[in-house]
Amino acid sequence: MRSLLLTAFLASAVAGSLAGCGPPPDPCLTLKPKFSEVKQNVFKVSCNFTSCHNAGSHKGMLDLETDAYAALLDVDPAGDHAAAAKSRGWKRIVASSPSTSYLYQKLTFPGASDPDLGKRMPESNPSLEQERLDQVLCWIRRGAPND
Repeated sequence: MRSLLLTAFLASAVAGSLAGCGPPPDPCLTLKPKFSEVKQNVFKVSCNFTSCHNAGSHKGMLDLETDAYAALLDVDPAGDHAAAAKSRGWKRIVASSPSTSYLYQKLTFPGASDPDLGKRMPESNPSLEQERLDQVLCWIRRGAPND
C-alpha cells in the first residue's frame, strides 16, 4: 500500500512538472475577440487616447477613432516607414495573417525599435500586455471580421 501511494505521488509530481514544458498553449483556441472589443480594449486605451492615432492627429495617417475598421483592413501602411512595410507585401491588417499585418508587427517586434520599421507601438507607453496582444492576434487570425 505504501509503495502504491509513493508511486502515485511520484507519477503526479512528474506529470505536474511536465505540464510546464513545451510551448505555451495557443491563446486563440479559447480567445475569440470581436473587433469592437479590440477597439475598446486596445486601440481606445493605447493608440488614440494619447493623441497619436485619433481624428485630430492621425500619426502615420492612421485614425483609429473615426472608422478604425476602414482605416485598417487591407489598407497600405503610410508614414515614415511605410516603404519598408510595403516592400514586404504588408498591409495595415491582412485578414487571417498576423505575419503580414503591419499593425501587429509594430506591436510585437523585439526591442524598442527596428531599423526598417521604426519604433514599436505604442510609442509613448510600455509594450502592450500579452492579454491585449493576444486579442489583436486572435482577431486577425479569425479573419479580422467587423463584428
